[in-house]
Amino acid sequence: MVVLNSLPQLLPWPFMIFSKTGLILYASHSFKNLFIESPFEGESVKNIFPQFSPELSPDWSGTIEAQTGLLKAHEGFLDIVIKSDDTYPKQLWLFVKTDCSAHPDGALGASLEKAQQELKQKSLFIANICHEIRNSLSIIHGLCEINLESKTEEKDLTLQKVFYYSHELKNLVQDVLDFSSYEIGGVVLEKTAFDPVEVFEEIVTLNYPATQRKNIELVALACPHAPRSLMGDSMKFRRLIINLLSNAIKFTEKGFVHCTLDFKAQESHYLVSITVQDSGIGISSEQCRKIFEPFTQAEDSTARRFGGHGLGLSIVRDLTKAMNGSIEVNSAINQGSQFIASIKLDANPQCEFDYRADLTGSKILLMGGHADVQNWLIDYFTCANAQVILATSNQEAEELWYQSLGGLNPFTHVIIDLPQDTAPNLSLIPLDKIILLADRDLHLRGLKQIPKPLTLTALNNYFGQPSHQTSALKSNHQETILKRVLKILLAEDNEVNREVTCRRLKSAGHEVTATVDGQAALELWQSKNFDLVLIDLQMPLLDGMSLVKTIREEEIQSQRRPTKLVALTGMNYSDQNNHELKEIGLDGYFQKPIRGTELITRINQLFVGTDAQSPLDEFHTALLDADEEEIEDLKCAGRIFLRHSQSLIGQFEQVMHGADPESISKECHNLKGMLALMSCPTLAHFAGELEQSPHGPRAKDYGKKLSDGLRRLEHSLNLSAVLVPHGQDKNSAQY
Repeated sequence: MVVLNSLPQLLPWPFMIFSKTGLILYASHSFKNLFIESPFEGESVKNIFPQFSPELSPDWSGTIEAQTGLLKAHEGFLDIVIKSDDTYPKQLWLFVKTDCSAHPDGALGASLEKAQQELKQKSLFIANICHEIRNSLSIIHGLCEINLESKTEEKDLTLQKVFYYSHELKNLVQDVLDFSSYEIGGVVLEKTAFDPVEVFEEIVTLNYPATQRKNIELVALACPHAPRSLMGDSMKFRRLIINLLSNAIKFTEKGFVHCTLDFKAQESHYLVSITVQDSGIGISSEQCRKIFEPFTQAEDSTARRFGGHGLGLSIVRDLTKAMNGSIEVNSAINQGSQFIASIKLDANPQCEFDYRADLTGSKILLMGGHADVQNWLIDYFTCANAQVILATSNQEAEELWYQSLGGLNPFTHVIIDLPQDTAPNLSLIPLDKIILLADRDLHLRGLKQIPKPLTLTALNNYFGQPSHQTSALKSNHQETILKRVLKILLAEDNEVNREVTCRRLKSAGHEVTATVDGQAALELWQSKNFDLVLIDLQMPLLDGMSLVKTIREEEIQSQRRPTKLVALTGMNYSDQNNHELKEIGLDGYFQKPIRGTELITRINQLFVGTDAQSPLDEFHTALLDADEEEIEDLKCAGRIFLRHSQSLIGQFEQVMHGADPESISKECHNLKGMLALMSCPTLAHFAGELEQSPHGPRAKDYGKKLSDGLRRLEHSLNLSAVLVPHGQDKNSAQY
């Protein structure tokens, strides 16, 4: 019955499935549409067709009269075909012939075979899901028992395993929830600013222990010129990468899994390519055509050998399609696979810095590693203005080293991509010049090391970045690092969920009050002001929906400031459901289970713009980081700016309009100094660029950004309470 109730609309004809005892087991949507009042599962077939009798089945066709007044059509007769089911002998299929079927009997027979195959796949899917869940739960339960009995030094390792298997179980449940919601309401996308490289590298790093256990190489190769802030749905982007990567790791027993992230600018958006290449078991060309269908794996034995449930790639297909992209696969048996997902993400107009290290004058000798990794490293160092020479052996590396010593441009670095089970054998090259790309658990005394998995961020952190980059990243990702302390009310009846969520919120610096039911939550809200209420929808005494409605009604009656209300739920809502949630008063919902970092990020996104009107308002961020003396200096600079902001902004816009390069340089020089004093490096950077190149190719763009940023900063400071001495209004404050 579970399988039948979840049967998709596979066939173009109206049909139903009934038992040999005459009870309806399943009725398709198009079959139900034939009737004024839809028949329902469990109803007797005789309630629809009074003359129905056993002699009509099996394998019977003809005309049958429906109960008077049931059919929408005037005539009360239907042409039907009844087919037996070899797979399920206790059930029969009843198809209604329609004008669109030229050869109904043959076509229905083929369609029945197709539907039976889908049922078989769904049955296998349910069996695989149950096995995967039972297996993960059994492992987690066993590990918890061991941990309770183990010595203190063994507990950390056990907890790491618990975390890994619970993470796998969470991904499994998430896939099922995602697939269900996508089938019902399609993929619903949000649009917020996020760092695609950060998400990409985080996922790869989390999966690194799994590849270590299998002794396969894992790298995350984002292109050196990658934009560090784009507009899109970070959670769906994350899910896309997770499914591609976990699929590759699962089917690779030796060799490598290489992930690359590339960007191509196209007007107001980027074409983003995620490529996952492995040296795994491979897929035949015939099977490549069907692996993106739900409940499907390349071979029936695949699930038994490797596990899995056949939904991951189907979800990848749905996600890429929703993000105006596509997915392709290139593979051959025993030769590995390459999956390329291409999607479109909007550019973030507030973030256009070029993030690359500057290694001008450096000469790098590169040795070892896979060709894919070598090519990426060459591209990285070339973009950083360094010269790169590739050596194919230890002997060649030492010869190249000594040849360079007598020249004008000797090598500054020797970078070696080191396999897990070897040590470098370069006795003639000074140790202080060698940098190893090596496993993070490998410690070789006296040698510098960049830990694997190799990532763009790891290289940038080692070789350094332009000074403005760190500030730019900070300002452009203020959404995810917002430091405002929020007063949060948590209404959650599950003790463990409540404790974990409280700890996550408190560790982020928020003030948290927790309660176990809706009625207590309402009373707490009535007695205290909260910035945010997190509401479990299923609670005793007063359920979540009723709590939301009551709070919104009381806010209107008492003219109280609206509180952010967010649901905590295990459901994944469609666009229509999400609209309904907002109609009753919710500001959104967080789907359980939600990772700690995701929870904090989503909460921060809710409050972006409530205190600071722009992601470029670095002034208030600097205040939060400053010590007592620095705070007073910043406040003083802020008051001076406010005092002269109208004339400063007006003068700047006037000289930009006049286009005299000397006037622009002079005005921008003054602005740059003022903005630096206010710890606004992003706006100071724009001013500095204009000062140096007032008629450069991006001068007009920088001018607009600086003008808009100055006005947003002025507006933000006018709204800020921190610049006004206690007891005075803005007009009477002494600057």
